[in-house]
Amino acid sequence: MSTRRKHRTESAEGIPDKPYFKIGEVAKLCSLQPYVLRYWESEFRSLKP
Repeated sequence: MSTRRKHRTESAEGIPDKPYFKIGEVAKLCSLQPYVLRYWESEFRSLKP
């Protein structure tokens, strides 16, 4: 029995179903400024663009 999800263009949370996002898109989805995400990238090595 397959439990695969059907491919959707947008998730239930309103996040588009695509493999990559621009930093501005992610910032908007998170209600943050892009510089905050850049800071997090420098502080938390597990976050990779």
